[in-house]
Amino acid sequence: MNYVSMSFYIFVCISVILYYIIPKDYRWIVLLTGSLYFYYCISDSVIKLSIFAISVLTSYISGLAIYKYKEKKRGARLLLFGGIVLSTGVFWCNRAVEIINNSFLHWDNVNLILTVGGAYYSMQIMSYLIDIYRGKYSPQRNILKYCLYISYFPIIIQGPISRYEQISQTLYTGNKFESFRFMRGIQLIIWGFFLKMMIADKAALYVNPVFSNSEEFSGIYFLIATALFTIQLYSDFLACVNISKGVALLFGVVIGENFDRPLFATSIKDFWRRWHISLSTWLKDYVYIPLGGNRQGKVRKYANLMITFLISGAWHGGSIKYLVWGGIHGVYQIAGTMFEKVKKRFWTLTRLENTTIRIVFERIVTFWLVAVAFVIFRADSLRAGIRMILSMFASCDWSVITSGEIYSVGLIKEEFVVLICAIIVLLIAEIVQERKIVIGDWISSQCLPVRWIAYLIIIWTIFIFGTYGLGYRATDFIYGGF
Repeated sequence: MNYVSMSFYIFVCISVILYYIIPKDYRWIVLLTGSLYFYYCISDSVIKLSIFAISVLTSYISGLAIYKYKEKKRGARLLLFGGIVLSTGVFWCNRAVEIINNSFLHWDNVNLILTVGGAYYSMQIMSYLIDIYRGKYSPQRNILKYCLYISYFPIIIQGPISRYEQISQTLYTGNKFESFRFMRGIQLIIWGFFLKMMIADKAALYVNPVFSNSEEFSGIYFLIATALFTIQLYSDFLACVNISKGVALLFGVVIGENFDRPLFATSIKDFWRRWHISLSTWLKDYVYIPLGGNRQGKVRKYANLMITFLISGAWHGGSIKYLVWGGIHGVYQIAGTMFEKVKKRFWTLTRLENTTIRIVFERIVTFWLVAVAFVIFRADSLRAGIRMILSMFASCDWSVITSGEIYSVGLIKEEFVVLICAIIVLLIAEIVQERKIVIGDWISSQCLPVRWIAYLIIIWTIFIFGTYGLGYRATDFIYGGF
């Protein structure tokens, strides 16, 4: 059962009906029952289910204990440390073993226990316990309600990483049916399907063969695959987040934003304000600032930035390539900070500081800095990624495009056209949103026939021109693998 399967939406429909027909005070029980059933369906072993249950139980008890002894700072710190280790230790130990084995040992018989959604619910558990220690709120005393917070099915696989104070307000209250919010949820689900099937899965048909057989390609193939993978990853992740938010809204539960049009970022710092917001703010609040942030001089600030991005890399996967990817972004951030005044001086001297030329140039540079780093992120190995980057800039034979050879990799010409048109639709939608216009609100303001004609046209387009229409099966969401 995944977010683009028929079985998932049958499950959602049944859950929605049950949610709104029972008394408000008990509606959270429907969400809990549905979440546990969903987690059971996507887990493939009793051991993984047991680890998840232990994580919930130990973090629940730890939260109560930390709050009880919060006045005794040393005792509370020990309880916090112990609670984090017991609740999330399996995830972090697996990551450490993966990195060591994949980077140095290369043993084939290493069996890891990777729980579904572990990267996400581990972060939620850690923020919950740390915030109780900081006195931000009191712990949830109902263990079943706490279990719902950790296991809530729209976000358990791929986030966003939700904070307790953000989601608890609408998770437990028993929300009444609101047609506007309900239709907004459906709009987000439809848009998610568009992003997934019209862009992400279609781009994957070109990206996957190039990255998986990198020794057979060079130059322009890598350049195109790099750009397409960046757009694929963004579309795939944004699709899942929109579907998650949309499904949650069907129950009246509000989930925070996770993207703010990162393709329009004008610097790496700006990119991380817009990309995977729930992760970047988590790392800022629970890693960067506790390390000292920028309060202890430039050298310490740069060290804190690098540590934060290395942890981000380790969170994404158990391979040295993810650490290198995180390190690259750390270098980007440090270099951006060091040369910020030089850059401003340059634009001032050229009298282009407040012009469209500067904005477009900075967006293009930022996109390619991010895209090149993503080559390391996506490549089969660090060595393969470095070779692809060097080849990309060493030689680019543009004749493969004019001769039509480019269409022999995974997408025929007609499919490339559909993909490009879909990307243009995404860019237009983001330009409109960048101007603070909410497309969903505009559609909702139209008369009933216009609204449903628009919905039907989008759905028809997805199933005719999208990945399903071409006879392919939608792939799993990329970030679900982390």
